[in-house]
Amino acid sequence: MAFTYDLNTTAATITKDFNGGNGGMAGDIVFTFQVKAATALKKGMVLVLDSGYATCASHVSTSYPIGIALHDADNTDGAAGDLEISVLVRGLVLMNGHVAESGSYDDALVPFTRCGISDDGVNSAGTCVSCGADPTIYIGTMMSTQAIPAVSDSNVLALVYVDLLGPSRAL
Repeated sequence: MAFTYDLNTTAATITKDFNGGNGGMAGDIVFTFQVKAATALKKGMVLVLDSGYATCASHVSTSYPIGIALHDADNTDGAAGDLEISVLVRGLVLMNGHVAESGSYDDALVPFTRCGISDDGVNSAGTCVSCGADPTIYIGTMMSTQAIPAVSDSNVLALVYVDLLGPSRAL
């Protein structure tokens, strides 16, 4: 039976509450963005801006990430800007991690190495992070470890220090 990893199992860290109560740790930096029309965003997705509105990175692959969604926002029946979403731009987050036994993402998850946006062959780009040279769009620093699987691809919850502020970052 094939294992399908989905974003419903992805969670932002909840060690301490933000003032707004969205979960996270003290020192995390969170911005709020308006959500694109006809868009449903899930907690843990890598987000980008499309015409100034937040959407999943898989929908606008040429854009740079703005951060990780801290909660669901379902604007499928709304106009652009009807909803807002809290986005982690700097801090620790649990999110989908992917390693493959061969191909584009055949690098182990290694603590304190750069990681970037990837896909896992099931979920679209923008729903996972991987280490190594292929994930060319930087998202942060990997804090978890996972060996390259011997037989088939592996999807895990990975602890990532997201840092999209400062020189050479998206924001």
